[in-house]
Amino acid sequence: MRALFETLGVKARIRTGSGERTIARDLGGFDRVLVDAPCSGEGRFRADDASSIGGWTPKATRRLASMQKAL
Repeated sequence: MRALFETLGVKARIRTGSGERTIARDLGGFDRVLVDAPCSGEGRFRADDASSIGGWTPKATRRLASMQKAL
């Protein structure tokens, strides 16, 4: 991400870690936020490849949806 921003000439402060718990001093301190939210991978399921469904479960999808909303 740093290399991409540098190439594009974008000035950015990069933070990594849990986005659900934003530090109070950072609230209101962003112009924009880019989030790489975890996804279920459901868009990659293939009808002709049973292994593509792997460890998918409805429970895991609900957990990820909840995390995405929190982010």
